[in-house]
Amino acid sequence: MIIRNRLGLLLQQHKLSLKALAEKADVNYGTLYNFYHERFQVFNGDLIGKLCVALRCNIEDLIYLEEEKKDAGA
Repeated sequence: MIIRNRLGLLLQQHKLSLKALAEKADVNYGTLYNFYHERFQVFNGDLIGKLCVALRCNIEDLIYLEEEKKDAGA
């Protein structure tokens, strides 16, 4: 399973840029940029909490599990 995020969709729904969300949620832009591009190994509970509050959403609206695709040749 792979953990994915719907941050792009939520940004569109709220008509926000990453920079605006970083300011609204009081989070570092670089951290938010990496989260948006799914460049993380460990989840930061504080970041996820701040994003959910700023976007008025539940955790499952922000992140979800996706099954890994198997190689056709495997």
